[in-house]
Amino acid sequence: MTQLYDRLVNLIEPIISSLGLTLWGIEVPASPKGGKVRVFLDSEHGVTIDQCAEASRHISMLLDVEDPIPGSYVLEVSSPGLERPFFQFHQLADYLGQPVAATLKAPVQGSKKWRGTLLQAVDKKLTLQTESQTLTLDWEQIHKIHLVYTGR
Repeated sequence: MTQLYDRLVNLIEPIISSLGLTLWGIEVPASPKGGKVRVFLDSEHGVTIDQCAEASRHISMLLDVEDPIPGSYVLEVSSPGLERPFFQFHQLADYLGQPVAATLKAPVQGSKKWRGTLLQAVDKKLTLQTESQTLTLDWEQIHKIHLVYTGR
């Protein structure tokens, strides 16, 4: 994770907790000139639009005061949704048996993109059952990973 990510988590997490929600993760702009900051919220009972709007107001005020993001940015606050992105390894444990799509930092067997069923997530290693093989990856190899909605 980056310094900006860590700083945003430290700033935003107390606000989210005070609203009775959990900070699922944050996507920060790749460009130093700014971009879109996405904040994902969750709770045991899901997240409503009103909760997202309230959190957005609080986060926006805090970011205006603290100004941790270089350049201009757009703040987006939402639930993780049906194709929930994973930001930390421990988040995978509740989704064993579910289809996921992963983009890797570097190719493995000639590919950076993998899709399969999440079979296991132990000791910072995850195992996917793809159409053709069982593949084990280190968490450090993952650039992005998210659930795949199948409509079932």
